[in-house]
This record gives sequence, structure tokens and C-alpha cells, in this order.
Amino acid sequence: APYWSKRLGINPLVGQQASRRGGMVRCEVDKDRVYLTGNAVTVLEGRLKISVAALSGEEARS
Repeated sequence: APYWSKRLGINPLVGQQASRRGGMVRCEVDKDRVYLTGNAVTVLEGRLKISVAALSGEEARS
């Protein structure tokens, strides 16, 4: 979203999912964040446990 928003000079952007199921999403760029707004159906719920080392890429180097 930041790339296309800057390139097109548009904020917020609206995207359309071009499939049989379809869908729309609104993307608003605000400094270093992107806010996504739209409708969704929950198909999976759960929890993820990710180590700090995994986030920094240190586990991949070990």
C-alpha cells in the first residue's frame, strides 16, 4: 500500500479481490502504519508463539 499510495498520489486506496467470492479492502497509509478496513469471515483462530530471535532473523543464521 505505501508504494502504490505514493506512486498514484492516492490515500486511502481501495482494492478489489477479483475472484468468484470477491471482496473489497480499504488501505490507509499513516506514517509507518497501514490500516486495513473491510469485511471478513473468520475461518481460523489460534495463537502464535514467536521468539525474539526468530523476528530478528538470528535463528535462520544458527
